[in-house]
Amino acid sequence: MSKSLSRRVAHRIAESWLLRRGKRLWEENQKDWNLPLSRKDKVLSGIYVITAHFSEGRFPPTFADQQKVYETERSLKERPGVEVEVAMDQGRRKPFWFTKMGCTHLRDFALLTESLMRLGVKPRAKLLELACGGGWAADLLSQMEFEVVGSTINPIDVEEGRLRPEAHRIRRMKTALEFVCVPMEDVHAATAHLGPFDAVYVYEALHHAYDWRKACEQAYACLKPGGWFLMCNEPNLMHTFVAYRYSQLSKSPEIGFSKSEVYSYMEKIGFRNRVVLAKRFGFYARPFWVAFQRPA
Repeated sequence: MSKSLSRRVAHRIAESWLLRRGKRLWEENQKDWNLPLSRKDKVLSGIYVITAHFSEGRFPPTFADQQKVYETERSLKERPGVEVEVAMDQGRRKPFWFTKMGCTHLRDFALLTESLMRLGVKPRAKLLELACGGGWAADLLSQMEFEVVGSTINPIDVEEGRLRPEAHRIRRMKTALEFVCVPMEDVHAATAHLGPFDAVYVYEALHHAYDWRKACEQAYACLKPGGWFLMCNEPNLMHTFVAYRYSQLSKSPEIGFSKSEVYSYMEKIGFRNRVVLAKRFGFYARPFWVAFQRPA
């Protein structure tokens, strides 16, 4: 089937009765990010968006304007239907949410800690987190006596993050925790005076990068010889489809990775040793945890 014909077919399907409910839900969802949607409704609206955008040549997604992507990432706390202060409060409380997602974050943090142990990265080591958001993971690791630098593209997150070591001082607890405002693709120059690092980690964030390949190159440059780069809970290929609805709401990258492509590119950068941190079954669907070592 030719591309033009497949797009015409997709357009007819998108505008047919089959996806009428999905179209309506999508229109409502754009006005309210917190629109209560069942799993079935999320799938239906997601199928509509993918089908409609494919018919317009907009799927698979591309993000050509780097600065526009950065500006969007910086404004993600401003969401239709969500008060900014509510979004900020949620960020401050993360991962201590009484929800399934909160439980998942706590389990994942335990796995991150166990992974550092497994790789021989012990307290007092220097850690760098890429795209740390409000800095909750960096905060907890600093309380374990690691020296942690959290990097984020959002200056608001840096302001919020810098309150964390202040809270530690009030509790009479000595920690080494800093935050810098920089995109993943430029993190080496911004943190060179604080490194090199024993480990660099990214949790559920590399798939939001404008250029994940450059972000990985920067991680390599930030590491000491023998240091580790940990990719934690990064989504597999199906995520490009599953999360497309959200990516269009946020106007930001939301892709899934091909393990073979990631592994091949890591070797190209210079990483040699690879350790799978969690074996999770699922055909192109389950997220993966893996660490890559810079040669000593």
